[in-house]
Amino acid sequence: MDDLTESGQAAVQAMTDLPADEKKKAAQMLVQAEPGLFPKADAERTKIWVTLLAGLFFLAMASIVGAVIIALQGKDAASLFVLATAIVTGTIGLFAKSPV
Repeated sequence: MDDLTESGQAAVQAMTDLPADEKKKAAQMLVQAEPGLFPKADAERTKIWVTLLAGLFFLAMASIVGAVIIALQGKDAASLFVLATAIVTGTIGLFAKSPV
């Protein structure tokens, strides 16, 4: 807070002394005055999620294709089906609501 001007420090101090409902209104007015102050979307987080989900989808598809190829050769492919099932259920678990 030391890098703020005196008026900036006074504004921050005034906001910290406000009751919770007035603090919320003051913050909304601050965002209206400077729309780019707080980011509304997190592009980096979205990229990480898309990459994670694409990777999990690729792993699931690779294990299913491998299992089908092995099964067509007459060998036991249960372990690859188990891997694909674990990947799919784990991915679904990422979006499950927390029980707490």
